[in-house]
Amino acid sequence: MIGSFFAILLLAQESPLPTLDVFKEDLWRVFQTWAQTGNLMDGNGSTMEGGALKDYTYTEKTTLINFDSGGKTRDTEASVYHVIQGPEPWQYYRKLISKNGVLLSAAELEKQDREQKKREQKRQIEMEKAAREAEKKKAARQSKAPAPAGKEDETFTNFVTRVFDIQVVRREVIDGYATVLITFKKKAGLKPKSVDEKFMQHLALNAWITEQEHEPLKLEVQLLDAVSFGYGVLGKIRPGSGGGQERRKINDEVWAPVRVEMSMAGRLLVVKRNQRQITEFSDFKKYRVETRMNVVPDDR
Repeated sequence: MIGSFFAILLLAQESPLPTLDVFKEDLWRVFQTWAQTGNLMDGNGSTMEGGALKDYTYTEKTTLINFDSGGKTRDTEASVYHVIQGPEPWQYYRKLISKNGVLLSAAELEKQDREQKKREQKRQIEMEKAAREAEKKKAARQSKAPAPAGKEDETFTNFVTRVFDIQVVRREVIDGYATVLITFKKKAGLKPKSVDEKFMQHLALNAWITEQEHEPLKLEVQLLDAVSFGYGVLGKIRPGSGGGQERRKINDEVWAPVRVEMSMAGRLLVVKRNQRQITEFSDFKKYRVETRMNVVPDDR
């Protein structure tokens, strides 16, 4: 392991730093990964990594820390979940197994199992209905004459490069992965054309991308200015708020988050908040489906 580390480090020192053009077509992965952060913080991992973690179980530990107005810790809450992602989109089970270090009782666990069966049935019906409606809309569109050619929509790559000043900064070896640090900063003189562009001008983003696969290994995002919602009536977030995400390749086949962190100081409606939430994912295991609710490890 040590030899591999120094081999990667030596290669990074000898090779010229790649240009932005090498990564440009894969920058969407950075923002897709960041967009999933909110779902992960809310415990909605059913779409994590676009469903690539189906047939996996893992452990999720969420720690919520609340601070007082002086920045001192007021209270801490820790929850541990056992998560199962089945082969179907509706087969996502996030089962609470302990709260603040105390294991749940057998009765509480059984209650979650019963509630999960009801949720799965409801999700399956809703998703099948949505799929049928999507097929109808697709068929209706295909039966109509094509729309006249117009101005092409802007590609995501062009959008990002227009909104941000993007720089390839340096190579770094993180946990044995050869990465390149790419920074996204506010572009001077840009006049935002949309709400999305205006919001992105408040952000600074650092992304460590693997040099071979162009996968985001680590992200850091920070709010540069205060952001108000509903002209300040709905809320206001203070500068310095932000977060990050770390990902690793599991079983040499799928990328998954291993740590997500978010800090937020500000006000939502009339409630002031100063919080930090850390969510850690571990013990990833692949399984085979034996019954609808039971799984066994995949020893292949």
